[in-house]
Amino acid sequence: MALRLASRVAAVREAAGFAAYANQKYAEALAEFRRRPADDRDRGAVAR
Repeated sequence: MALRLASRVAAVREAAGFAAYANQKYAEALAEFRRRPADDRDRGAVAR
């Protein structure tokens, strides 16, 4: 639910990606990292 409410907040998406990765849900983690806004200058863990 938090992801739906804050889907445009890059920090929330990145945190969700790290949580998924920690739980060995690698495809979900990668999807969350890739959903970051296109205008986000700080790419974080995964560069596009």
